[in-house]
Amino acid sequence: MVLLLLFLVGQEVIRANAEINSGNLIPDEPEGGCPVPGNVNRDGWTLDYETSGNDGLRITNVTYQGRAVLTSASLPEWHVDYNGEYAASPGFRDVIGCGGSGGGFLILPYGETEVHDLQDGSIVVGFEVVQDFRMSQWGNECNYRYEQRYQFFADGRFRIVAGAYGKGCGTDPAMQQPVYRPVIRIDIAVNGDNNDSFAFWDGQQWAFQQTELYRTPYASNFGPHQLNSANQGWLVLDGSGQGYTIEPGLGQFNDGGMADNPFIYVTLHRPTEGDTDLPSWSINYCCYDDHKQGPENFVDGEPIGSANLVLWYVSQSVTDRLPVAEDGDGRFCWTVSGEPDPEAYPCFSGPLFTPFELSEKTYLPLVERP
Repeated sequence: MVLLLLFLVGQEVIRANAEINSGNLIPDEPEGGCPVPGNVNRDGWTLDYETSGNDGLRITNVTYQGRAVLTSASLPEWHVDYNGEYAASPGFRDVIGCGGSGGGFLILPYGETEVHDLQDGSIVVGFEVVQDFRMSQWGNECNYRYEQRYQFFADGRFRIVAGAYGKGCGTDPAMQQPVYRPVIRIDIAVNGDNNDSFAFWDGQQWAFQQTELYRTPYASNFGPHQLNSANQGWLVLDGSGQGYTIEPGLGQFNDGGMADNPFIYVTLHRPTEGDTDLPSWSINYCCYDDHKQGPENFVDGEPIGSANLVLWYVSQSVTDRLPVAEDGDGRFCWTVSGEPDPEAYPCFSGPLFTPFELSEKTYLPLVERP
């Protein structure tokens, strides 16, 4: 018999599975072991993938039509913020993977990594690499499930997606329901690691940045985000003239997602800042409502103009446990029942990257023509 225990370490509630007969804390084991690493070569894309120890499904060596796009992408931490519902702690820190020394509550992979077609109607337009992570009692209260999806389109676009299924800790109408914040690390490498520059849309033009920074969805010195007519808020431009604009989730991707309302961080690449599994940040990082989600620790004024950049994207999804008939919105980040007959309403979030290339006729404000 297994039950979920909550116990206090410092100021954070830690979850663990306990075997009743012996009283010993025991970890869940991945069914069939850790998923088998693999690679994909299709639709113009090549990449490698592997489920890490505690940074989720990591993709590496991503190219499109022979040109480098990403050195790697991973998901070091999930923050589950209960906004002070518990006296002992405001929430949880979860990590997903096969087991490591990163800290946080480890949630293991469920099944093998899968590669699916992406379709527009009956037409295949690309593929996605998908990994499921879940607690063994998913479907019960306080038992969580997460999913990663790396989506690649034949036209050169790609999207990095994180999904939370819940289930939160209780159905009492008076109870605070969690806000999910996945911390996504994106080691961008447009045409190679070096010579990349970052800009955000300031409402009129692209504002290129020279030092590490973070941006917030609220208006307080570092925000709010502004989007151009194509709903793009940021871009990365390589010295070769190639680049990607970045579009947040606004509910436009037909996966049930809503507005991402993300925190954005841009840092100079340092191998110790996420090339391998990251240790968890302070126990308090599960539940801040501002930019203090962890990556700001790497924002310390280093130059990022024409450099090797890392982007961090932390979206925010608020749980809705009520059906449409009760609140008009419908369930979100919520599970009604798990296996064998699951009924779930996951919340997916994440940015879309769209390629562009400068030419004599198309160039961006504040960028000299080639």
